[in-house]
Order: sequence, then C-alpha cells, then structure tokens
Amino acid sequence: MYIKRALYILLALTVCVMASVSCSTKKNTAASRFWQSFNTRYNVYFNGAQAYIEGEKSKVQGHKDNYTEFLPVFLVGNEKSRTSGKSSFETAITKCQKAIALHSIKRRPVVSASKRKTPKMKAYLQRKEYNPFLKNAWLMMGRAQFEKGDFLEAAATFSYIARLYAAEPAVAAEANQWLARCYTQVKWYYDAEDALKRMRRDTIQRATLREADATQADLLLRQERFEEALPYLERAARYAKGSFRQARLYYLLGQVQHHLGQSQQAYKSLQKCIRKSPPFELSFNARILQTEVLADQRGMGKKMIGKLRRMARSDNNKEYLDQVYYAIGNIYLTQGDTAAAIAAYEKGRAGSTRNGIEKGVLLLRLGQVYWDQRRFDKAQPCYTEAIGLLDKTREDYEEITRRSKVLDKLVPYTSAVYLQDSLQALSRMSEADRNAAIDRVIEALKKKEAEERKARRDSAAQARAEENGQVAGGGNMNKPNNSNAQQAATGNKAWYFYNPMVVTQGKQDFVRLWGKRKNEDNWRRSNHTVVKMDDHEGFDYAADDSLQNVSG
Repeated sequence: MYIKRALYILLALTVCVMASVSCSTKKNTAASRFWQSFNTRYNVYFNGAQAYIEGEKSKVQGHKDNYTEFLPVFLVGNEKSRTSGKSSFETAITKCQKAIALHSIKRRPVVSASKRKTPKMKAYLQRKEYNPFLKNAWLMMGRAQFEKGDFLEAAATFSYIARLYAAEPAVAAEANQWLARCYTQVKWYYDAEDALKRMRRDTIQRATLREADATQADLLLRQERFEEALPYLERAARYAKGSFRQARLYYLLGQVQHHLGQSQQAYKSLQKCIRKSPPFELSFNARILQTEVLADQRGMGKKMIGKLRRMARSDNNKEYLDQVYYAIGNIYLTQGDTAAAIAAYEKGRAGSTRNGIEKGVLLLRLGQVYWDQRRFDKAQPCYTEAIGLLDKTREDYEEITRRSKVLDKLVPYTSAVYLQDSLQALSRMSEADRNAAIDRVIEALKKKEAEERKARRDSAAQARAEENGQVAGGGNMNKPNNSNAQQAATGNKAWYFYNPMVVTQGKQDFVRLWGKRKNEDNWRRSNHTVVKMDDHEGFDYAADDSLQNVSG
C-alpha cells in the first residue's frame, strides 16, 4: 500500500516537472504561452496591481491643490504630491520587473514550412514578445514610474514598449500616449506632440483615445493655448474615471472658461463639479469661483457679494475667510470701487487662520493695490509677509522679492515725508479742526486697543480651554509646538532652519511683536544706557525693558 502511494506521488511529480519543462519560456507553444500568461496574471502582476491601487489612493488622500492657480490636469503635476504613495508605486515597479524577468517569451514559434502564411500570421511572427499578458506588466510599470514622478525613466519605459510592441498597434498607441504625457511634464512639448501624432497613426482603442484627450489638454494648457485646449478638456472631464477626477477636471474647465471670458459656460462647468460631491475644499472653491464668474455679468455683482458675505458668516467657512474676502475684494475691484476692495482684503487678512498660499495671494493683491496708489508704507508689510507664504516656483517670485527690497529701502523716507506733511497740515488748521483731528486719532487708537485686548482675552480663553481639555485627556503630550504647526501648514517636513518659508514666517512674527531690532546683546532693551545689576549689590533701579511693557 505504501509502495503504491509512493509511486503515485512520484508519478505526479514527474508529470509536474514535465509540464513545467514543456511550458518553459524557452519554448513557444500554445501550452507555454497559456501557462506563462496565466502565471503572470494571477501571481506577480496581481500583487503589483494591488500595490498600484494603494499608491493611487495614497496620492488622492495626500493631494492638496492650489486653487489660486490653474489646477494641474494630473495630480502628479503638483510637485508636493509626487511623494505620496511612492513606496506602493515602487512595489508595483518591482513586481512588474519580476514578471518581465520570469515570464517573457522571446523565442519565435515553430511554423511548418508547408503551412500557408496569411497576413495575420506574418504580423504575428513579427512580434518580439509572445507572452500575451506581459504587455500589461510593461504598461503598469511605466505608469507607476510616472505616478512616482520619475518622468524620464517612465518615458524610457514607454519608448521601449512602443518599439517592443510595434507589431501590436493598440499597445504601441497606448505607450505613445503615456510617452507624450511624460514629455509634457518635463516641458518637452515638441516631443510630446510628435508622440501624439504617432499614436494617432496606430489603431486606437476608445479608452486610450479618452486618456489622450487629457494628455492633449495638459500639453496645450502648459503652453497657454487655452482656446485650443477647451474641446479636449471638455471630453476629458466628461469621460474621466472616478468622481474626484471628474470634479477636478470640471473645476479646471471652469477656470479656463472664466479666463477666456465665457461666464455662462464656466458657471455650468463649476456646477457640474459641485454635483459630483467632491471633498469640501474643492466644492467650497467651486462656489467661490462661481460668485466671481457671475459677478462679471452686469447687475450681478451686488448679489454675489451678498452671497459671499453669507458664506463668511457660516461656521463651516471660518478657516477660509481669506478666500471669501479675497473674492469679495476682486468683485469690488472689477467694479472700480478700490476703497471697498481694500476694506475686503484687509478683513480677509485679519481673519486668516491658515497662513497658507491663499493668504499670500491676498496680500500680494492688496500690496499691488497699495503700490498703484503710491501708499508704499502700507504696501511694504504686505509684500514682506507675502514672500514667506508664496511658493518660490511662482513665475513672478523674483519680481515680488525685488519689489519688497525696494520698499524696505523706500518706506523710511516716504514715512518721514508723510509725517511732515501731516504735521504741517495740522499746524495750518484752525484750533477747532485740529482738536477734532486729534480726537479722531484718539478714538481710532482706543478702538484699536480695545480690539487688541478682546483678541488677547479670546486667545487666552481658548488656550485655557485647550489646556483643560488636554489635562482631562491625559496631559499635553500630543500638543504640537509652533514650529511643527507651521511646518505642517506649509507641507514641508524639513528641519525648521532648512525651511525658508517657515523661517521667513518666524521673522515676520518677530517683527510684528517687537518691531525691527538689531542683532545685538540686550536686544530687548529699548534703553541700552540702563544696565541691570544684581539686587544684593544694593542698586535700586527700574529696568527699562520692552519685554515688561509688553507683558504688562
């Protein structure tokens, strides 16, 4: 009995060995092609596909758009989002490389010389890869490299795929479409257009053609050919997979149409974005842009301002007051009401809690208005603060920095001129007018001080509430420090002093609290002639310390 069982096991092992040998990649038969295709699909490729899906989810969750500019067509177009899901994409790439190394069939099949070779058979024999499923591993490897941000590496992969599968037009067309997408990201626009032309010469599947619309739209938008990009962008938004991607593309479509002055079409595109139930921030920005779009129409500005003010009163939008008042200011500015626009921008400036790019853009617009009015003393702090909030990759960042440096040198002189003009104007007034002017200044100062005291009380109450909550919850171990909070806001995890944006914000906070101080010993003292000495030496003095004044 045991001998028979051993014989059966030996026979089964022999059959498995013979089957595996007959299905080796060194042979090209119907059995070997089926076995290698089956093994590729349900073994290595499956694990890689799961890792790729996880990488896409991580990228969507970690992505944050800058709504002050045109959205990128693809999430990877945002440099800060390229690291999201990186490890998952690397796993997918490794699995695809393993599938290609283990299951590639390069050997041509043996065809009887007497058998008639049809055109279809001739085309089949021209192939360089005979594993029918391996093309999926090649394409997924290129897509993972693209999503990881390695555009040149991905371009090399897709270029090789186009040559390897030249005898399969559908695969070559998809590879060329992705190749154009890679070239667009590195600004090789001529090569991208050439790849799209090669794609159109091949047999194109419907899915590839729809993806090519998004690629063509991205290429044209990066070259600022907005009118040409519209039809491609419309089709890309209509056929995009997933509600989040559709919502983003409809928002971008609304941005482009608004830029081209197509108000009605822009409003409809933004409404389609909102109907996709996107995340709150995208939906909120779509509603904000809708108000600006409708405000361009005659007689709608006042109604849109009222709608924005209602949004500002909502508790859900407290974190976005800078954007709400920025939109209100823009509407006033288009109507020629500069004073109301400045008032709106200042409210947004005061109400901002995030200290992000949105506030930087608001300050930049406010500084520009003050600059145009030659109110350089008010423009200077706007530009100084905006520099720390804006991204250095902005095209106008160098001009903003140059203007800020000019204002730093100019403002002390213009402030002296304004002061002397004001004093001379007061001296020429009658006593009654002079006293009235002084009373107005005093009232304004009292109001400002009252507001500051109220803000300090509210801040202290909030701090006590947070402290009580932390004590009840087990201490303040989870309370982030200020530098960590600022780094989280800017999205940069570098050490504090290696993060220029956070350092600039710290300098601005210091100047706002203490004013401009020289980098010297006893910088806190406003009167350097007073030297603090030990109490036991018998000196009785009152230290003229600006810190005491502030704390009092």
